[in-house]
Amino acid sequence: MWRNFGFDFLIGTLLVMGWYYIGLRLNRRRSMKVVYWIDEAIHGSARIAGLEWLSPSHFMVRLRFPEHQFKRAQIHVRLHPWELPLRWLMSRIHKAQETMTFEADLASPPTFNMQVQGQRWVGKVRRKKNDQNLENYQLERLGPFVITTRPDWDQNIVNAMDTLSSSAPCDFLQVSFNPETPNFTATLPLDLVRPGSEYRATIFDTMRELAIGESQSRT
Repeated sequence: MWRNFGFDFLIGTLLVMGWYYIGLRLNRRRSMKVVYWIDEAIHGSARIAGLEWLSPSHFMVRLRFPEHQFKRAQIHVRLHPWELPLRWLMSRIHKAQETMTFEADLASPPTFNMQVQGQRWVGKVRRKKNDQNLENYQLERLGPFVITTRPDWDQNIVNAMDTLSSSAPCDFLQVSFNPETPNFTATLPLDLVRPGSEYRATIFDTMRELAIGESQSRT
C-alpha cells in the first residue's frame, strides 16, 4: 500500500512539475508576442527600455516617453496562470481576462485621489421562441454615467472626469489619479493591443490625453 502511495505521489509530482514547466514556456513565448504588440502600439511616441519578470505569469515592460509626457512609465502584463493547474482552471471558469496596467508619473502630479472603475451592462427582454421580427422591439443605447460616493467634486476632478468621458472608448477597466507615485494608472484588457484591434493605434494617445490633459488643467 505504501509503495503504491509513494509511486502515485511521485507520478503526481512529475505531472505537476511537467505542467509547470510547459506553462512557464508557454507564457515566456507569449510574452515575446505581447512585447511586440506593445512596441507596435507605441511606435513613434515611446520606446521599450526593458523587461522584468515578477512571477511566471506577470511581467513588467519599462517604457521611455518624452519627459513632458510620462516619467517612470511601465506596463504590468498579467497573463493566464498556465503554470498552476488549479489557478488556470479557476481563471477559465470565471472567464478572467489577461490585462495590461499602464503606470507613470506626471510632470505635474494630481492634487487629489481618484479611482474610476469601468463597467458595462447589457440588458435584453425575453421574447417568444419564434419571434424574429425586431421591428416589434424598441432599442435604446444609453450614454456613460457616473456613480460616485462623493457629494461634491472640486474643479480638478470635474476636468479629469470630462476628459475621461469625452475620450475615445478603449474599454478601460480602471483609471486612477494619485498624488503619490505612480500618479496615473490605467488598466485595460490585453486584447486591445492585439493585431486587428480597432483601438490598438489609439490606446496610448487616449491615455496621454487623459493624463496630460488633467495635468495641464492645473498649469
